[in-house]
Amino acid sequence: MHTAVTMSACESFIWNGTEYTTSGDYTFAHEDAHGCTQVDTLHLTINHGTHHIFFENACESYEWHEVTYTASGTYTYAYTTADDCECVDTLHLTINHAVSAEFTIETSDSCYEWNGVSYCGTGDYTQTLTSENGCDSVVTMHLTTSVGINDNEVSLVYLAPNPTSNICRIIGLSQEPQRVELYDMHGAFIKRYQETELDVTTLVTGVYIVKVFTDNNVINLKLVKQ
Repeated sequence: MHTAVTMSACESFIWNGTEYTTSGDYTFAHEDAHGCTQVDTLHLTINHGTHHIFFENACESYEWHEVTYTASGTYTYAYTTADDCECVDTLHLTINHAVSAEFTIETSDSCYEWNGVSYCGTGDYTQTLTSENGCDSVVTMHLTTSVGINDNEVSLVYLAPNPTSNICRIIGLSQEPQRVELYDMHGAFIKRYQETELDVTTLVTGVYIVKVFTDNNVINLKLVKQ
């Protein structure tokens, strides 16, 4: 009589007192109760657990197997496969963090360009940048502009009407300006004029800075658009 069995196991399987650790076909010869020789056959599949290793970098937090990690470290995850093999995955995690920085600029010019953006007037300005570790970083610039302006001249120059919804004029200049530039309150350049009459019809409601460039001075005027 010949008996054949098919089995699968994880890592090892014991059959008739012998441990098998690799897949294959094995036989076992023995005598039955009648003294006859019988050979049994085992068709064996051996499965193995796995150990996967991952290296990850993240900003602030990282989710792995439905768990959120906020600190750098080595983490493991154990599970059982459909073949009943125990597996352990390892995560080597580096958590980076956003940083903040600030710097001070003093300039004799009326505007200062920072990363392609012109900032006009003394104030604190921020930009959100991406650091080398891939995290957003907030950088603050403390800007001081000090153009030589005659205080008496400034007090005589103004915009009228102000507030306005369409046209306003620069009043009080002793000579025609070299140019006139319009900026928003964040220092972003909007438009340039060559005359003292400013058409602001298309502007959205808000506050703006008008910079008047004369031969020797730069005069800053606040414009309110209705």
